Amino acid sequence: AGVLVWGSDIGLKILLIAMTFTYFHVVLTYTLVAMGRQSELLWINAIAVVLNIALNMALSPTFGFIGATVSVAVTEAVILIILILRVRKRIKNIWDLPFVAKTALSAAIMGGVLYFINEPLTKSLFSKSLLLLIPVGGVIFGASMLLTKAITRDMLALLKKSGEDATP
Repeated sequence: AGVLVWGSDIGLKILLIAMTFTYFHVVLTYTLVAMGRQSELLWINAIAVVLNIALNMALSPTFGFIGATVSVAVTEAVILIILILRVRKRIKNIWDLPFVAKTALSAAIMGGVLYFINEPLTKSLFSKSLLLLIPVGGVIFGASMLLTKAITRDMLALLKKSGEDATP
């Protein structure tokens, strides 16, 4: 029978899952702050700390760093779930699925174009290719958001108006 060896690659994969949860819960954290509900974040983080310590004490002695990464992923998932419940209490439709789908499509289009132009540009420009790839990606993403109507004319007018209000 073979021996199962856990390498750092497994730990990194688990941490990528945790990072995905973190990405979403940062948005929801800012949403609570914008609502003036910072005090809720204190007890949410307290729950997370207690949970993380308990999971680390339970998993790390037996599973080592893999146990530690699992405790991080579980803790981040719990934070995300609590934040979703807290924000949904005040905002009923926090996920605009058509907007999310249009944004994902725009990101996929941008990623596809960048994937195909990356290699030829990198071969000719080396690391300087980033100076071209970043603005090209931004233009493609922005144009895709407009073409899919993820960003409407009303939204653009609102952005323009808020920009004019901010100038001294």
